[in-house]
Amino acid sequence: MRKTLPLLLICIFIFNYSRSQSLTSLGGGMTMHGNVRVMQYDSLYNLLYIGGDFRSVDGVHANNIACWDGTTWFTMNGGINGTVRSMKLVGHDLYVGGYFQTAGGVSVSNIAKWNRTSWFSPGSGLPYIINNLELFQGVVYATGYLQNGSITSISAYNGTTWNQGFSSFDGGNINGMLATDSALLIYGNFNKLNGDTAYRLVSFNGTNFYTYPSRFYGVYSLALKDSSIYVAGNSNYITNHPTIWKNGVWQTDSTKYMDRHTEKLFTYNDTLYSVLDVGGIGSYLHIKPVTSDSIGSIFAKFKYATQYYQRIYSVVSCGQKLFLGSDLTHFNDTLSMGVFYKNGSSWATIGKNSFLNESQTYSYAFTTCMIKDSTNGDLIAGGQFFFAGEKYSPYVARWDGSSWHVMGQGLDKRVVKLIHFQNEIYAVGYFLNSGPTRLNGIAKWNGTDWLPLGTGANSFIRDACIFRNELYVGGDFDTINGIRAPYCAKFDGTNWYPVGSNALDATVSSLVVYNDTLIAGADDHFFVGTSSLSKFAHISGSLWTSTGFPNPTLYDPVTSMLVFNGELFACISGYTSSATSSKIFKFSGSTWSSIGTIGANFLTLFGQLYDFHGQLAVSSINEGLFIYDGVSFNKYSTLGTLCILNDSTNVDYIGGIIHDVYHGNTVREINSIGKLEFTLPQVTLSMNEDTICERQYEFYHAVSNDIFVNLHWHFPGGMPDTLYNSWDPIIQYVNPGNYQAYLVATNLIGTDTIFFSSDLTVLPCLVGTEENLSSQLMVYPNPTSSYIKINHADKIDRIELTDLTGKILLSMKYNIDTGLDLTDFPAGVYLLKCRGNDFFPTYKIFKQ
Repeated sequence: MRKTLPLLLICIFIFNYSRSQSLTSLGGGMTMHGNVRVMQYDSLYNLLYIGGDFRSVDGVHANNIACWDGTTWFTMNGGINGTVRSMKLVGHDLYVGGYFQTAGGVSVSNIAKWNRTSWFSPGSGLPYIINNLELFQGVVYATGYLQNGSITSISAYNGTTWNQGFSSFDGGNINGMLATDSALLIYGNFNKLNGDTAYRLVSFNGTNFYTYPSRFYGVYSLALKDSSIYVAGNSNYITNHPTIWKNGVWQTDSTKYMDRHTEKLFTYNDTLYSVLDVGGIGSYLHIKPVTSDSIGSIFAKFKYATQYYQRIYSVVSCGQKLFLGSDLTHFNDTLSMGVFYKNGSSWATIGKNSFLNESQTYSYAFTTCMIKDSTNGDLIAGGQFFFAGEKYSPYVARWDGSSWHVMGQGLDKRVVKLIHFQNEIYAVGYFLNSGPTRLNGIAKWNGTDWLPLGTGANSFIRDACIFRNELYVGGDFDTINGIRAPYCAKFDGTNWYPVGSNALDATVSSLVVYNDTLIAGADDHFFVGTSSLSKFAHISGSLWTSTGFPNPTLYDPVTSMLVFNGELFACISGYTSSATSSKIFKFSGSTWSSIGTIGANFLTLFGQLYDFHGQLAVSSINEGLFIYDGVSFNKYSTLGTLCILNDSTNVDYIGGIIHDVYHGNTVREINSIGKLEFTLPQVTLSMNEDTICERQYEFYHAVSNDIFVNLHWHFPGGMPDTLYNSWDPIIQYVNPGNYQAYLVATNLIGTDTIFFSSDLTVLPCLVGTEENLSSQLMVYPNPTSSYIKINHADKIDRIELTDLTGKILLSMKYNIDTGLDLTDFPAGVYLLKCRGNDFFPTYKIFKQ
């Protein structure tokens, strides 16, 4: 009899009612745009394939690959579970290369084939991260490198098997391949081919390689036109005329003009075009025809929206149709994302505002600060992102409780802190501009636009705080509004002033007010003249003075300081993957003492301290959230939180490196900012049966709506007797008797523990000879990779094999001569039930 157990007891430690956590995204969260690295166009079926790093296009969820039929975008059976770096149409089959292990749920190894309906693995795949694919003389060629490797290999696929790594390149990347009728051209930054000198461009005729004479330090792109190979590259010949390979020699075509900074070449309507970066924030990437006109008309221009280096990755032309794949955000001055399309005389964008990237690297979208607008209660969020929901709102945005809003023209680099000062909102960080307005690291929001505070700082601002009704800022700067103020300055609402007559000469990474004293934390170590003030300094009168620190050899920055219950705490961690583990210190009047460490050495980044519902907490973007119990910091969540804003007793807003949150098989996309609501917990426990025979297995099952719950099972008298974080435990009871299992479910905060218990009766079903025989029965070999056999099999009538959920996989009369063949079963754990006359033991089988 299957039964569901009620909640028996709720134990409360801090809050006046038990709470579970429900984390949901705020309007789709914060995201960077994705990029379209590669494209292919099937002209017969009018299908445009795009691949790269993106999550959706025009609202259609698409994992890194999508197809457009001229009207509608659609996914390709679930897409690719990693970055798509290369594509090639072979007939109407699409070969896709990159760094991934599944395509539409099909197991592959970095390369897959799409036949317009399904995915397949071409042969056994390749172990390389595949950057380039090309078709030459009926053979698919792939170039790639092992993860963390420096040598690029080239492999060939004949439709059945791979000739893997038949040649190798060293000394630089392969940037691309281009097939002609007689040769496969391979170009890049390499200087070695199979150990011999090669000059960034080689050709392959299917049997042998030919090395071209030295001309370039690197080749970025090739184009074929008028029986010549046109080259875009870093040449040792400085010229604004195109370099071509013609009649067996390098030549300069003095009849045409091409900017020497050209990074890509392509032909469209029998005209050669160059893509060139004119450089600078707010400037444009231009496409110009390669003609005899030294000035050259502009074919298209794309405005940079941020400090990131943006580019056109892929170009496909077919008749009057031209497709450009990129990570660009603006066509001219108009917001137009990702894929651009020209058909005849008109330009269009396909999938505007659609490519939302979810890279797991720390340089991508995250929210670092939040603040409530005291005038209307709206949430203001800042960090490193382009989109808030579907709104283009770079680096700062406003949430009104139901939707996101753009704040002026946004900012052009990362915001590190938002702060209230004199009833207005200020932002500080790494930004320089808001649209055409120069800000230089600090700005004030007037409800419509971001306004400068004088000329701003001459370098980054890392933190800010309010002290004695003045705004203090610290960072990398040495002047602010033209006034010399090394690393720390104050603003009274009208004017800027330096802080301390003995100015600091090292970067301020953190500021806090403690006991009516301003304390600064160092990025490395503070010095005043020749005197080291170590990691911390405070203002005493008008002088910076040392605030003692016991270990001056810690060179990681002070990333966070917090006054908690009247005491001062500091976290020292790092900004890069070379950082040490985060170390937490407490200030005791005149010196600092260590109270704990979180994370593994060399892996803990951006440690942040919080008062988390009356508990001292610390988090890092790659280690998660830890709560201090007075002795040590205990991990309560893997969420990479960078900021937590308490809105009410029942709601927190959290931001950071938080992308997908998994609850069982359910995935919730948070995208850097979410709402954490505390609700009554819903946890249920069920059993398969409440009465079983000795030596049988009992199946338990737990369900919870709390995505942060930790499960700790106890099974006195069972095997095993304890399990941690198992949602479907299977426990064997050998001896007859009455047993009570119980479950302890603990949530993220660790203060709410829910106890469940269950009663189980185990009957003495085995008696006399049958019991002795059951104890003598043996299943062997176990584990097995193929066959299993049973001794005393003549006493067994039937056998039944099930999976761990109880699903029957086979039921049959046991064959004494052959045993049971498990060769075709996947590796895993199974249950084998043996049925005899009045006895029925069950055994756990391990298939290798």
